[in-house]
Amino acid sequence: MLNAPTGRISLIIVAGSCDPIKVGRTLNWMRHRWSRCPITVVGDEGGGDLEMAARVNGACYLTRPVSERAWAGMLEHTLRSSKIALEEKLG
Repeated sequence: MLNAPTGRISLIIVAGSCDPIKVGRTLNWMRHRWSRCPITVVGDEGGGDLEMAARVNGACYLTRPVSERAWAGMLEHTLRSSKIALEEKLG
């Protein structure tokens, strides 16, 4: 999702029943590549290895089904972070 006007990208990964080790490796690589990019992983259940892999690697974690309120909060956080970054950039 591209957030204008700063052009920041927010990644949402729908992991479902993916291998937590692979997800962890991918998130670790992404965190080093795009250190300031907000990442959220959406999984089928909470409290398991997938959630731990997400949180250890700096991602937010949501369990399906994701409520409208949770989506709105995540998007608001991303857009607010983008606005603050733009204001800091412009001085």
